[in-house]
Amino acid sequence: MVSTASLPVSSTDEEWIVSEASHAADSPKNGEPQHPVNLANLGRYIASFLLLGTVLIATSSVTSSRYEWRKQRRTQSTSRDSVSLSQYRFGSDEDVVVNFVNVDDRQPGDWIGITTAGAGADGIIQDWEYIAYAYVCDVGADPGSCPASGSVVWSAGLIAPGSWSAYLLTEEYSEPYKVKAGTPTPFRMFSGSSQQFEFIEARVPRTPTPTPTPLPTTPPSASPTELPTAHPTSHPTPNPTASPTSNPSQTPTENAAKSLDTLWDAGVRNAGVMFEVIGKKNIRITGIDIYTPYTDQFSVRVYESIGGMSGKERSSNLWIKVNQGIVRGAGHNNPTPIEGLSSTIRAGQKTAFYVSTPGDVPRVRYSVVNINTGNVYKENDDIQLLVGTGNDPQFGQFYTERMWNGRIHYELV
Repeated sequence: MVSTASLPVSSTDEEWIVSEASHAADSPKNGEPQHPVNLANLGRYIASFLLLGTVLIATSSVTSSRYEWRKQRRTQSTSRDSVSLSQYRFGSDEDVVVNFVNVDDRQPGDWIGITTAGAGADGIIQDWEYIAYAYVCDVGADPGSCPASGSVVWSAGLIAPGSWSAYLLTEEYSEPYKVKAGTPTPFRMFSGSSQQFEFIEARVPRTPTPTPTPLPTTPPSASPTELPTAHPTSHPTPNPTASPTSNPSQTPTENAAKSLDTLWDAGVRNAGVMFEVIGKKNIRITGIDIYTPYTDQFSVRVYESIGGMSGKERSSNLWIKVNQGIVRGAGHNNPTPIEGLSSTIRAGQKTAFYVSTPGDVPRVRYSVVNINTGNVYKENDDIQLLVGTGNDPQFGQFYTERMWNGRIHYELV
């Protein structure tokens, strides 16, 4: 569909593929050598304990030609950094505003992460523990321009109900990520509006009544109905039907697995792709296949943003991470599945997805198409797939009129 024989490289990150016939075509970016981690050739192991004033820092480091892992944890802290919220209970109709003070050793790439409650209590955060993040100082920015304080806003309804914590973290090449500061206590997200849960709280007596009732109340039913039945059955059927229907329905069951392909032409490689899905019926996305020529294991993350991606391409705080893990590439001309998704899209609703592969190897393949970003590329009776973008790592630069190579898996709901 796209000829790539003489196309120019549009940036240092997005790379055009002249030939996808062999792995040799996947040349390193910017002259960087691409060597696998070889634990047999570890360069050094250093363990040092430094006592600086009242701050005790324990550092361990393992290094190879390409891989360095470093973990630091302060056993005593005089940090001036902090994270706070204006409140610690939110309804689904309220924005979540996280305030931060980032004074000590602030650097480009410092970020705020929303994690499972208390995840950073041990001083580090793992990839699977955060659901959303936003940079407080962009990667590559002048360190002198990094703000010492500020706020990050997650829009109403973006964070799911549950208990969560917010942390200020340092930029690291890979997990674990070092915690600089965190909320003193987790915050709660409620599924209803703020008025609803405040009303429920108001109905709960704060102290017992001064005079108890003389007799206990009649035990309530185990599962009361919200409203009484208008016309109850006078004589219910004593036994179930003896035989099932002889002629089953001609239409498939609602949860039958379905899928829709885009294309498998490749042409360009990068770290990730964004695209949009519109439900023509009520659907649930259960998986996304991508195209990669690699057959090794690598990390992948999937983010979601209800309402589409326009204007959000570089705003990480407008997305929620819905899946992350390790996948094994299926190689040339084979779909590499990302399983375990469960994203419901109502009829007429638009939802954007961002598939990202962190690291220094551009693993994702996509194609340049002569259709504007945001227009329909392919559809069936249930779903529309819209043209998206090719993306540099970590919500970086993006390139329009790009179509992800792969397959969407879904079911009707």
